[in-house]
Amino acid sequence: MASPVQDARVEDFLNDKFQTLADLDTLDELLSSVQNQQSLLRSQACIVNPTRSRTPLLIRDMCS
Repeated sequence: MASPVQDARVEDFLNDKFQTLADLDTLDELLSSVQNQQSLLRSQACIVNPTRSRTPLLIRDMCS
């Protein structure tokens, strides 16, 4: 579950990206970009700590 700080950051990001109804036309591109960044971060986390011995549970799950 996201923390209040994470929720606020997501809200700020979305408010910045969607100023008008026309901005919703770029929603698919935005989602694709976020998914690509998430995938890259997951792979980087696995490369940085390949043994995963002291890696937090969520990152260990991603590297399995």
